[in-house]
Parts: sequence; C-alpha cells; structure tokens
Amino acid sequence: MFGSLAVGLAAVVPIAAPGPAGAAGLSGRVIDGRLTGVAATSARDAWAVGSDFNSGRGNVLLLRWNGRAWSKVQSPDESTGFLNAVAAESASDAWAVGGTNSGKTFIVHWNGRSWRRVPSPSPGKGDTLDAVTATSAGNAWAIGSTGNAHTLMERWNGRSWRVVANPAKAADDFLFGVAATSARNAWAVGYTHGLKALILHWNGRTWKPVTDPGLRINFAHLLAVTATSASDAWAVGNAGADETLALHWNGKSWKRMPSPTPAGGGLLLGVAIRSATNVLAVGENASDNPDTLSMRWNGHTWRRLPTPSPGPRQDHDASLSAVAEVSATDAWAVGTCDGATASLILRWNGRSWKRVASPS
Repeated sequence: MFGSLAVGLAAVVPIAAPGPAGAAGLSGRVIDGRLTGVAATSARDAWAVGSDFNSGRGNVLLLRWNGRAWSKVQSPDESTGFLNAVAAESASDAWAVGGTNSGKTFIVHWNGRSWRRVPSPSPGKGDTLDAVTATSAGNAWAIGSTGNAHTLMERWNGRSWRVVANPAKAADDFLFGVAATSARNAWAVGYTHGLKALILHWNGRTWKPVTDPGLRINFAHLLAVTATSASDAWAVGNAGADETLALHWNGKSWKRMPSPTPAGGGLLLGVAIRSATNVLAVGENASDNPDTLSMRWNGHTWRRLPTPSPGPRQDHDASLSAVAEVSATDAWAVGTCDGATASLILRWNGRSWKRVASPS
C-alpha cells in the first residue's frame, strides 16, 4: 500500500525493564536526543518520537513502551530527518510526522507490525509538520508550515495525504497543534503574525477561523490542543509576560481558565484530556535555567504538579514537550534535559510523576 521500506518487530532493540525511578538512579541511561511527541492507547502500548543525536547530525527517533520497558524501534529512512509528533488510534494504527533534512515533509505509519513511510505533499522548501491527530483508519490530520512561513495543513482520507486549504494564509501565521474527535470536528491552534491566538475549526467541510471575544489576549501563543467531543476542548500556550495560558471550549465559546504560572514565567507545550475532570498540561518554566512544568485540571481549577529533578547532572535546562493520558492513573510526558541534549520520560500514576529510564 505504501511502497516503502518495511521494518518489522525484529528491528525492535530490547532494553532492560527500567521501572519507575528517580533521576538520581538514571546516570548513563538516557538517549542523546530529544523527545517531542508521545501517544498511548493502553498501559501496554505507547510511542514516543523525536530526534536521536547519537549520529552527530540528528536522526529519526522512535521509542515503544510494551508495558515493561521502552525500546528503540527502527524507522524507515531514519537518517533523513526528524519526527515532531505522534498519534495512535489503536495498537495497530499510528502516525508520526516531522520533516526531512532536505526540507520536505516526513510521515510514517504503524500498521501493527512495521513503520512505513507514506508519501506526503511538500509544496515549498523547508517544509515541516509539527502535529498530527487521527480518529479512524480513514481520517487523520497533520499541520505545520512551509519554508516561506505559511501554514500547511494535510488530511489523510484512507488512501493518500492531500493538502487542504485553510484560512490562515498570512505570512508568519503559524499552526502548532491539531486535535480531532470525528470526521466533522477538529481544531487547529497557533498564533498570528500580530501575536494573537489563532484557532481554526473544521466542521466537516471547511476550516474556519474562530473570532471569539475570549481570544482577545495580548501576545498569546497557542502551542497545543486536545478534545474529547464537540463541546469539550482545551488549548494551551503562553501569553503576556510569560504567563501560562489555558483556554477551554464548552461547545459555544472559548474562555480563559486561570492557570498557575511559576515565578519568572511559564510556557505550556502539551495538553491531554481523558474527561471533563481530568486534564494534564506540561511545559517549562521561564527562568534562566528552565525546568519541567506540569499541571492538572480537576474540573474546577488548575493545580501545579511537582515534577522530578531533570537529570543526574542537575543541569536544570529541562522541558516537557508533550503528554498523553491512558487513564486518570496512567499518563506519559516526554521532553529533554541536560541542556536539551538528553531525552526525558516521566510517568504519572495518579498521585505523582516519576522518571522512567529510556533506552541508552
């Protein structure tokens, strides 16, 4: 179907089961790279993606959780680029997107046995895809930007990826997050060249910009979005003087919900929802030595959650880029630490975040 290199499960490199652990016990057990996306379908099935720096130039990085350990999984054309995001509809249907070193879009698909590269449109030079979402085998979205600073939106129809027109056409308009709940309901978020929040909605026929009074926030950047239904969605980022920003869609309008901001400022980069009373957001603080940031919505308020020390070298240049929830007591967050050179994986057990070793 996809006509590219097939990589079977034999390519998975097993790593000894790490188990939840604190940072102090992880010396030498992290990847020299960064993780930028995570997705999970069950307690025994999760994916994390990013870039592996072991080669010295940055290669595609794919990790899989099997319920006991994280393992490296070979990617087709892994030396050609990087991955920014991953979405999994089931244990046999997942997408990962990013870009190539030559400035083209890069999309790979997991069919339950292997990852295969899927042809994707790349209308410009320096194109990249930053986010992906899927609701079925015949409906997925990927968003990003072209090399000339225009937004790029592509849709999977079950047979091929096609560019879809969108109303964010101005130069320096950016889209960074996308989420869909059905073929007739999807959101894409980012910000405009005027540093205003940018939200687009898909109604099954066209993308339309949302002009909501609740979005009139100065210097707003939206970097991620999640949704469970047509009446429940969250978008996160930052605004103003490095304040965390969390917006909620209730089916009628977007409203800013107060969220804690660390001393010195904060930035939210990822968000995941399981229910109206269980939402997780992750990112980083904005101090001179950035550290990981996490918070949880309990249906009434956002509360900050403690996160483990980022690394054995105590270099607090750490950040969490993405989060995925399996249940109220099981979630994953991924990012980087040690000056953005080493991978970082955290697991939520319903009470606290614990660091988990990644393949070295």
